[in-house]
Amino acid sequence: MRYHRILLSGLPGSGKSVLARRLSSHYNWHVHSIGMSWRDEWRRLYPQGDVPFEEFWRGTTMEQNLEANRKAKEIFRAGRIILDTRYPTYYADMPAFSVFLTAPLDVRAERVMRRYPGRSMEYVMEELERREGDELRMGRDLFGCDYSDPLNYHITLNSGRLSPEEKFLIVRSAVEY
Repeated sequence: MRYHRILLSGLPGSGKSVLARRLSSHYNWHVHSIGMSWRDEWRRLYPQGDVPFEEFWRGTTMEQNLEANRKAKEIFRAGRIILDTRYPTYYADMPAFSVFLTAPLDVRAERVMRRYPGRSMEYVMEELERREGDELRMGRDLFGCDYSDPLNYHITLNSGRLSPEEKFLIVRSAVEY
């Protein structure tokens, strides 16, 4: 196999976590998700959820985000790992197969609503758009990159048109080629 690292990026709600779990199961590799690390920190600080995650994340500093990526880079360096991150250019010095997932906004909003029932479609769509903007700005400020630029990746997949199994088979085929 040519690659011993897989870097997954994509728009919020595009299916990165599902694909990461499937790849992890197949390769028996650990998944490190920067987003889940932030969610764990949020749960630790706000166990009752009295501050919405989106508000918590918007309050994080550039230095905190840079430190989260530094830690992830050290983990990624070891290999045999799947990294879920927004900022591929920061990891470009290590050979890795990189994938960007996208999907239409309404598809991503429906997925998010299944995880967080009780939120309206309008609210979720607005939050997704706001988060995309925040993360694009963060990537430009920290690393000088637009994480959604397909030139940063080996492949870009529209997960709104593919089943989880189809996404897995495409990525597995590309990684093992």
